[in-house]
Amino acid sequence: MHHTSKPGFFPWITIFAAIAGFSLQSWLLSSTDTKGLLPTSHPAGILVSLLLALTLGGCFLLLRKQTFSDQYAVQFPKSPVASLGCLAGAAALGYSGFTQPTIGAFRYFLPVFCVAAIVCLLVIAFFRLRGLHPNYLLSAAVTFYLLLRLVMCCRTWGTEPQLPLYFFPLMASVFLLLATFFRTELHANEGNCRRFAFFNQAALFCCCLCIPSEGGLFYLLCALWMAADTCSFRQS
Repeated sequence: MHHTSKPGFFPWITIFAAIAGFSLQSWLLSSTDTKGLLPTSHPAGILVSLLLALTLGGCFLLLRKQTFSDQYAVQFPKSPVASLGCLAGAAALGYSGFTQPTIGAFRYFLPVFCVAAIVCLLVIAFFRLRGLHPNYLLSAAVTFYLLLRLVMCCRTWGTEPQLPLYFFPLMASVFLLLATFFRTELHANEGNCRRFAFFNQAALFCCCLCIPSEGGLFYLLCALWMAADTCSFRQS
């Protein structure tokens, strides 16, 4: 049976909302006192939280109206843009894996899994450029590294005195993990397209909000990765 495909329009809503969220988050983080603490009930903090809820709610409602093919070739067609996005993701993993402080045994095996994830993502970039279907294990390796990174980050964020200082990096890391997990399911010809698209948008939005934070380059590169991936994703 022949399938036609068309690009979704909802990624642009997230991108425009992310630009507004970036401005609000920059305003919030610039308001720290001499001890590096944020003021309570800051207007930017309230507005960016409302923007997060509205953006994710809007994406959820829009995705309910979309129809998606169950064929990988329709979902992920040949796309130089998506290939470039994977390269940005590989650069993000490399930056994170070799600049992030590690504790205990993590310092020995985290770089190894980081290199493996980078290689897998580079292979996926080649497959997206050629319009081929990658093995799901390639994406699973990226997912596993992001899981290890999240565990490592949580041990670091646990020392922060205020939740708002690491709330959006935490959310971005969780949504990145979920987006790659559901992408892995699609690579295995399983999963749900709506879940993948939703968490991809959530990761894109939260990554943009984290650009002014510490390690902002990682989140900027991940935002480019998510944006390219979503803009190349197709509806049936």
